[in-house]
Amino acid sequence: MGDDATFVFDTESSDAVDFTVSVWKSLRAWSGISFREPDPGTRTGFDVKPPNCVMVVTPKFGGNEFVKEAFDAAVAAKKNIVLLHHIRSNCDIMEQMEAFGEENKKAIDKIFKDGRLCIYTGDMVDECNDQLMEKMNTKAAKDLKEQADKRASDCRISIMKNSAKVAKACSIAGVKRKHHCCVIASPPATSPDGEAVVKDIFQTMLRLAPAMDVGVKDLSDKSNPSNCDVRHTFNVVVVIAKDSLLSADLLEDIKAVLEVEASILLVHHLVSCPDFQAELDKCEDKVLASSLLRCARFT
Repeated sequence: MGDDATFVFDTESSDAVDFTVSVWKSLRAWSGISFREPDPGTRTGFDVKPPNCVMVVTPKFGGNEFVKEAFDAAVAAKKNIVLLHHIRSNCDIMEQMEAFGEENKKAIDKIFKDGRLCIYTGDMVDECNDQLMEKMNTKAAKDLKEQADKRASDCRISIMKNSAKVAKACSIAGVKRKHHCCVIASPPATSPDGEAVVKDIFQTMLRLAPAMDVGVKDLSDKSNPSNCDVRHTFNVVVVIAKDSLLSADLLEDIKAVLEVEASILLVHHLVSCPDFQAELDKCEDKVLASSLLRCARFT
């Protein structure tokens, strides 16, 4: 039986090679699908005979001749091309795809139009692999979907159970506070990308963690009566998007959280700002930036 997919990657970049190999190794646990093992030392180019061609997009990806040849061959053979964007590599995917020339613009536009783009990060392997499977053409699509649904169901059950434990722990704590958790971000005027994430997290927690009293702070409307006071909660989820730490209002709230010794959990908006350290460097209060660097961080 032949392989279902092959990886095409920048063979001249050690980071691209290491990332591709790590993705391939993680996918070996997925039953019902077979990926050709990446060959970093290839001197003859990539074989795009499998029905799916996964293009691993990293910096300088578009400048690799083997990659260009493989893309041209995959387009000519009408293969299912999926773009796997290594988001933490800080590469501009549109810039990389422009390197394939005007003659491939129609094929590239169709890839984006059909949604065959998978953003990938190593700390969300299962979720990213499930997303990748959705974008591929395989005979085992139904079985892969069932596996993904089972993982998602197990995750929801785990959230519900653990949130109940958090709520119980807070109820018997020596200090009483109004909320178990509060979700905050920078005002949209400073960092517009964070607001939608705050709403998503808030609504998800209301749905999956009913035992918890969850609040949200709307920094775009300080007069909102439903605003949560970060000093009256046990946990604060801070969404870090591009330019978030340039907001004086957000920094003041974080300082208030530290003063009352509440727990800070950072949610890193990878699409908005792949380089977390670069965002920390924007924070003028270096003591505060150092404290944030030691906080638990999620993507």
